Amino acid sequence: MEDDDNPSVIDELAEDLGFGDYLGEDIDDYNESSEEYDHDQLPDVESYRAQMGHDGKPASLKKSICIAVCSFVILTTIIAVVVSVLMNNEEPEVVRFEDDMNNEGNTDNWNKGETQRFLQIREYVTTIRGISTFDSVQAQNGVQSPQYLAAQWMAHGDGMNMPVPVDEPNLQFDERYAMTVFYFATGGPTWTAQLNFLSSGHICSWNEIVEAFDGFAELRYGLSECPEASDMFPRALIISESNNMTGTLPDEIRGLERLEILHLANNPSITGTIPDGFRRMSALQQFTVTFCSLTGSIPPFISELSTAMEALALSGNKMDGQLPASLSDMTNLKVLALDRNEFEGSIDLVAPLTKIQKLFLDRNQITGTLSDSWMGNFVDLVSLDLSENLLDGSLPPNFFNQPNSASLNAIDLHANSFTGSFPSSLDQSDTNTALKFLSLHENRLTGTLPKSIFTKLQALELLDVSNNLLDGRLDDVADFTTGTTVSPLQFLYAGGNGYSPSPIPSWISGFSSLKELVLPEASLTGQLPDWLFTDMPKLQHLDLQGNSFSGDLPSSIGQAKELVDIYLKGNSLSGELPEEINQLTRLQLVLLEQNGFTGDMAGKFCNPNNPSKMLNVVKISNGEENGIIKTLVMDCSEENLTCECCTKCCASGNDICNTEVDWTNFRLYWKPHWNHGYYDSNLNF
Repeated sequence: MEDDDNPSVIDELAEDLGFGDYLGEDIDDYNESSEEYDHDQLPDVESYRAQMGHDGKPASLKKSICIAVCSFVILTTIIAVVVSVLMNNEEPEVVRFEDDMNNEGNTDNWNKGETQRFLQIREYVTTIRGISTFDSVQAQNGVQSPQYLAAQWMAHGDGMNMPVPVDEPNLQFDERYAMTVFYFATGGPTWTAQLNFLSSGHICSWNEIVEAFDGFAELRYGLSECPEASDMFPRALIISESNNMTGTLPDEIRGLERLEILHLANNPSITGTIPDGFRRMSALQQFTVTFCSLTGSIPPFISELSTAMEALALSGNKMDGQLPASLSDMTNLKVLALDRNEFEGSIDLVAPLTKIQKLFLDRNQITGTLSDSWMGNFVDLVSLDLSENLLDGSLPPNFFNQPNSASLNAIDLHANSFTGSFPSSLDQSDTNTALKFLSLHENRLTGTLPKSIFTKLQALELLDVSNNLLDGRLDDVADFTTGTTVSPLQFLYAGGNGYSPSPIPSWISGFSSLKELVLPEASLTGQLPDWLFTDMPKLQHLDLQGNSFSGDLPSSIGQAKELVDIYLKGNSLSGELPEEINQLTRLQLVLLEQNGFTGDMAGKFCNPNNPSKMLNVVKISNGEENGIIKTLVMDCSEENLTCECCTKCCASGNDICNTEVDWTNFRLYWKPHWNHGYYDSNLNF
């Protein structure tokens, strides 16, 4: 028994954790299952003699003493044996917690060694249920494994104090043990949000409301979705948004046999391979472990998890190896996301997955060619990303006219080795009102950019055909007549091809919603037209580097109020910059070097009231909110151009000068990915 004046185990634990103010004050006393034996009540010599029938007649003193001593020794021995037996059979004292907080703190409080209850738990989880191996549930060479700590906590620290199953399995006991192992195996004591793990309540209460990374939403992380039924088994385990999880996924996760949703994301210190224990999780419908550091290959048993599996996502790990053939058997999959790994295999492997809606295989080593039959398999396809792989061949003849054309929202095939021209069937195809995102940059496509891409794809918001082998004159691509319905284009990237010299195409002015126009190294000539700044009021990013524009920068630039970045490096522009450039209050980055500008830049860009320096070339201000330009690169070391606020100027033709600039936070050579300038909810899963 613990003295009432002494601090209890839970008080000490609360003090160790710093949770004293949060823990409940009422604590149950220790359980006592053995009788108390008071040695003051043992019989003395006289009472013993009376019990033995002595009548008080005179006797030898020596004889009396011998009888008394022998009797006392015999009784003492019998009582000691009885007490020893009872003590060996009693249950260890267990602290009952009335709080609902975590109890991981100082393990000395509940780490009591191999008591009988601990041994019973170890026997159950190893021999009877096979959740853990025997060797894992013991301390070896001073190292206490997650399995050992879990068994210790359930034996001596768990306020629920569940009876150890003996005659038959107890799935709730299995799940509690499995999740306790999971907690210790993934560095639970150092989690950013403890998620109420190791509280005394049912594991369905092991969750918390956590503010999402965007600061606007609240999400429930931990174990949840327990149906209102007597079994109370959690259906979902969701831990995301960098919860500082470290370690490996334990094999004991097999104890969650009824789990339907497992979602672990953005915890890069989770390492190791997919454990074999997942094989027994036959109820899983969504398995997503993304942006961690898992290694190894996808186990062949992945298709055995559940015939109802709808989502398999392993994005952003460090996995490799061949895609297993069993992947083809997961015919109920709606989401398959294996992107940003080093997987190898043929694109044909996923052809049988006819229910797929979102297919993300980008940034791997996938090989093969696309065909009409392959694309036609996925009648419900919404998003397709096969970028940065080893695909080749030409685009299928009916690339833009597939059975999924009514649903397909995004196609990203950039950074492969596709060849040939755009399919001619596009001219005869039906109007497509679904496709919003089409990225084909960094391939080997040839021929001209077809006009029909802007008239047939009437939902298109982003088109990227940059860095291919396209030819012809850009100004010949289209000539939209009045009343022509064109796509609501917002992002156009078409530079880095083999076009013939031409003025900047006037048909671009028809896209009044354009936000980003990127045409570097596009063989463009002539002067910059006024419509470039007057007819596209939403323009934020203008990149015309490496062309042959000449003449002055027009004063109409002052009307492009939304401009944030201007890249005009490497042209033949001249004259003084117009005063109207001061009206562009949102400018953050301007690249004007390798041109022939003259005059004093101080009145255009320098702010004498805020001369803070930033970066290495032209460091003017770090202000964003007041609209002061952040970075200016210019050939201001020439005699005909001065910039008194510039801390460093680059001589014309000095390419080394600009390499000293840290462009990490700028989009100098930005290539559009879905998580950058363009966003659509269908591009996520």
